[in-house]
Formats: sequence, C-alpha cells, structure tokens
Amino acid sequence: PGGSNRTSTCEATMLEGFFLVTNYEQRDESGETVTFRGHGVYGWDPGEGCYVMYWFDSMGGPGGIAHGKAEGDVLTFQNSSPMGQHRYRYTFEEGGYLFEMAMSQDGEQWQTLLKGSYRPA
Repeated sequence: PGGSNRTSTCEATMLEGFFLVTNYEQRDESGETVTFRGHGVYGWDPGEGCYVMYWFDSMGGPGGIAHGKAEGDVLTFQNSSPMGQHRYRYTFEEGGYLFEMAMSQDGEQWQTLLKGSYRPA
C-alpha cells in the first residue's frame, strides 16, 4: 500500500543472437543499499512457437520459465506457481520500456505488484 520508489539498473547483452541475458539490481530509496538482484534469460522457443523467459532472483524462490507473446510494442509473459498466476509485461517505447509485474489467483483479476520505467543511462 502506498508504494515506494527505487532505483535500479538492468544490463543486457545478446548471447550469439539467440538469447538476451540480463542482470538486474535494485537499490533502496537512498541508492546506497542493494535490496534485490535478478538474472533473466529471454529468447524464442521454435518448438513452442512463443517467447520464453527464465528468471532467477535474490528472493530465493525457484527459478521459473514463463511463456510469452508479442502484440505490437507489448511483450507479455505468464506462468504459474503454487502462489498463483504471474504476468510480466514489457511495453517498449522510444527511449526505453515500461515494466509491470502482476499476480492473480484466477487469471481474470490481476493485482499489480510492481511498475517501472527504464531508460538508457
């Protein structure tokens, strides 16, 4: 409730033109203390005919795979866990992208957990 602002960085590199590998780091409001780290691998699965996202982070949960599709400038991934269904939406725009993470118990009503705006340094 109420939310808070954080500063983060995301470094991304292409792996042989097939996968995008990202390293994410988030800091507290002062910018001094790292509060969260994550590592993502994104690519295309020709067998499934969709995008895939593998994500691992410092919250200690199991790494997971999410399947995604692109519609215009929006790339949306979804997966599920014992905690419910998860949605990760990237909206690409000139000069950066917006990110939104949401959760749902029924796949119909989503609760936004995080919103971020990312721009090149």
